[in-house]
Amino acid sequence: MASVAELTAILARVDTATTKIADDIRRIKDQIVGGLTAAEAQAIQDQAEALAVKLEALDAENPEGTPVP
Repeated sequence: MASVAELTAILARVDTATTKIADDIRRIKDQIVGGLTAAEAQAIQDQAEALAVKLEALDAENPEGTPVP
């Protein structure tokens, strides 16, 4: 079982990662304001897809019900 210090360090890493993800999503949302050209819309879609892939990979690292070591 992990120590309190190890769990606290893991939680700090998760907090940092989720903050960065939230910042990425805000940046993408800010780019959507106003009308978009087809190229702009595609660029934003590509960014959103890349972010989704990263999140899915992160989720796959710790399937639901898997205890933290």
